[in-house]
Amino acid sequence: MVREWKILKKFDDEYKKQFKDLDDVVIQLLYNRGIRDKKQAVDFFQPSYEKMFDPYLLKDIKKATDRIIKAIDEKEEIVIFGDYDVDGITSTAIVYKILEKLKAKVNFYIPHRIQEGYGLNKKSIDFFSTKKTKLIITVDNGISNFEEVAYAKKKGIDVVITDHHEVPKKIPNALAIINPKQKGDKYPFKDLAGAGVAFKLVNALVLEINKKKKKEIISPGYLKWCLDLVALGTISDIVPLVSENRIIAYFGLLVLSKTRNVGLKELAKVAGVDLKNSDPYMVGFQISPRLNAAGRMAHAASAFELLITSDELEAGVLSMKLEKLNKERQDLVLKIVNQLKIDYKESKINNIVLLKNEEWNSGIIGLIAGRMSGELSRPVFCMAQEREIIKGSVRSDVDFNVIETLSVFEKIFINYGGHKNAGGFSLKIEDYNLFKEQVLQYGDNKLKEEELKSYLNIEKELEFSDINIDLYNQIKKFEPFGNKNEEPLFITKNVKIKESKKVGKDSSHTKLKLTKNGKDFSAILFNHGDVGDSLYYGKDIDIVYKIDLNEWNGRKSLELKIEDLK
Repeated sequence: MVREWKILKKFDDEYKKQFKDLDDVVIQLLYNRGIRDKKQAVDFFQPSYEKMFDPYLLKDIKKATDRIIKAIDEKEEIVIFGDYDVDGITSTAIVYKILEKLKAKVNFYIPHRIQEGYGLNKKSIDFFSTKKTKLIITVDNGISNFEEVAYAKKKGIDVVITDHHEVPKKIPNALAIINPKQKGDKYPFKDLAGAGVAFKLVNALVLEINKKKKKEIISPGYLKWCLDLVALGTISDIVPLVSENRIIAYFGLLVLSKTRNVGLKELAKVAGVDLKNSDPYMVGFQISPRLNAAGRMAHAASAFELLITSDELEAGVLSMKLEKLNKERQDLVLKIVNQLKIDYKESKINNIVLLKNEEWNSGIIGLIAGRMSGELSRPVFCMAQEREIIKGSVRSDVDFNVIETLSVFEKIFINYGGHKNAGGFSLKIEDYNLFKEQVLQYGDNKLKEEELKSYLNIEKELEFSDINIDLYNQIKKFEPFGNKNEEPLFITKNVKIKESKKVGKDSSHTKLKLTKNGKDFSAILFNHGDVGDSLYYGKDIDIVYKIDLNEWNGRKSLELKIEDLK
């Protein structure tokens, strides 16, 4: 993958005057994150739970809580209809735990990814009808299910939608829709994850019930213990970690570090991680993939059951099951991606890349699309065939609006949805050739060369003399890192190589000792063993890197994690 280096615009003198006591690097990081005054900086560095927005600002929230309270009081069957990714699973668990504590007659339903696909479906509604269900609460889905909501209504079932996905032109006629992105919604923050929206619903529900009963049925303190699940959903769904999401991630990771959740404790043991050191990397790369593996390779119900169980033995068994599924998922994706890399090595690449294979299952196509978009610097549409339907997943590492593009082809799709950088769709097999022709033509006609570039956004140019433990500690204050608050990348030019050696399994990493103006640093370049061959003693290079703290045998030292070099 060829990535262009882009050093972000430097702050001006007027901006600097506001932050006289801060180092220039810290000022630059604040400026790059859109923080424009001292008050915003204080809010950023000192997240406050009390500054979470009022759930009653969400449109339809009162309608939703009133209907749920009626269902609880009248012992009506409530079904929480979830989704099979981590955001959907955690959203389901959050609402389920609170309703169970409120002694509601509650059940859950997470569709099978391959057999049913995403969102409400008529077959499941028929099943709920036979069980005398009177209320469905969707979490992390529902905003695109116009026909299914109408069908549920015909069956005498009310639907409360909680979702965070982009709102289509035609919205369902549900009893209540809770989605900050919908028209006329006054909620000030639009980028909550599904778990964040679900958490807002239970917050409002608890406030209403406590007010109605004139006593604290559930305390605000109890709700805070759900923040580990809210943070898991928020971080894993890669929503922007700014504003309210930063507060959720910050306090959610604190809760995760001392979680009471038996399932998460057992999963951490199996994964070999210490929850006391919880951070977005652990969530995104160690916990979430194991939870996601259930829905990708089997059924997401296993991951949900892990999150709600209070039985250590059951949690241990379920954790081992997820570990096994995750290993199978890793091996399968690696095998497919390695073959695709070979296939595309010498091939002419279209502006939009279409990948399709009848042997793939829809649980892994998002992962393949993500890896290949990074590899090819192109938007990638990855598809699997299931019975008479083609299911697709779209990922883009370049400047390409996925949901906007999918909307162009909405007449061909059975359904579709997503965000700017990721989306999904399904279509009939007989429509595939037409779809392929139109998408490739769209890519050729509409996409400009600059839109097909992947950029490394570099915060600031540093000299080795600028790098020290104090700077590292200042950067740590910007945590938790994530979308829109990425871990900072810096550039240093004309660095000389003193030592170079390949390390790791299959010699896939390169360990370096670098020097400039008499100051040395150790550095590591991951997963670029081929590049290691060209890194010889005495060579001058420019490097883009993150600053990390390496601990070995009780000794701490700064290390540069190289993202790219020239």
